[in-house]
Amino acid sequence: QIFQCTFSKQTKCANYHVLVCYFKFSIIQNPKLKMRVNYLFGIALILCTLMLTKSDYLETIGCSKLTRIRQIQLWNQMYNEAFKMLGRTRADVCIAVYRTLFKMDPETEKLFWRVHGNDTRSPQFKAHCLRFLGGMDMLISHLGKEDVLHNQLDMLSYKHSKIPGLKKGYFKLIGQAFGLTFYSIQNDMDTYAPGEKKEFRKNAAACIRYIKDQITSRLDFDEDEVLKIEP
Repeated sequence: QIFQCTFSKQTKCANYHVLVCYFKFSIIQNPKLKMRVNYLFGIALILCTLMLTKSDYLETIGCSKLTRIRQIQLWNQMYNEAFKMLGRTRADVCIAVYRTLFKMDPETEKLFWRVHGNDTRSPQFKAHCLRFLGGMDMLISHLGKEDVLHNQLDMLSYKHSKIPGLKKGYFKLIGQAFGLTFYSIQNDMDTYAPGEKKEFRKNAAACIRYIKDQITSRLDFDEDEVLKIEP
């Protein structure tokens, strides 16, 4: 009965439902039987956690399949059409992202000394920008292919863990700079359905936050990140 309750098709083994089932059986008074029930529910909870796929996790944080599909559509529209339509090159847009980042925290400019971060119009920095946008294009395009996405994120996590001086807090800042720049482009495109913008941006932010969290998973926690997170 315990496992039938926990693993029913309707609940899809959601961990919260394990607790619902637990309380259903917790009224048992017999001490020995209650101990066995606690033991079985412990096993059920572990099994549910193991069965929770990455795709299920994305759903729980607000990055639903529908949001991912819509985000891929909007990104492709921007990446392949809107830049030209609005008279901007990909490099121009990316440079705007980094200039916003450098204004938010001038210390971040030092991380890009190899690509001449002090001169955002230099060929080296433009090339870096195009690599950055190419990477974002790859990740967003793979939002609908979870296995491929997670493999790419794991590789990027390892690469970024080898960059001296890189802090988790910097990723939050570039995420904000990225959002400010690209949301302004989306506003110019006027591609949202009535009433869609606020809810979509909230859910899309969850998808981007997940990408950021996975890439920074190997970085040490830093105090600066705590100070820059809004309450």
